[in-house]
Amino acid sequence: MEKTRQLIETLGKTGFEDSAHFSPNVFDNDVLSKVRMVIRDNLTRTKTIRNLEYTQSYPIKHKIEKYFKSIGVQLPVWNGLLIYAMYLEGYKVRRVGTTSLNAYFNVSTVSVRKLMAKSGCDNLTTKHLRK
Repeated sequence: MEKTRQLIETLGKTGFEDSAHFSPNVFDNDVLSKVRMVIRDNLTRTKTIRNLEYTQSYPIKHKIEKYFKSIGVQLPVWNGLLIYAMYLEGYKVRRVGTTSLNAYFNVSTVSVRKLMAKSGCDNLTTKHLRK
């Protein structure tokens, strides 16, 4: 748990930044609250973190944005905010790589797929979101 807390200390808006000095004030509390609600209502934890693309922060961030859009809410979600929200909701957090902005979580792929279905995402890959 201490290692995770140290990792969170390097969190900035866009994700993990080696030069960042974490402050929760960098995130909009209203957006953070709404993202946490979506996480609580739609995602479930697993025992272990799986190194899969769709258990990473950046793809999940896009799926949550699409979810909001599907209910008529235009809400930009920062990658760092998503990582922080997952941490606050009790998910394990592991940095994808030593220079990566992204994190892996112990999130169920079934729950990610259900969130995708709710938001109108038609497949598990996120490559179409990066264009």
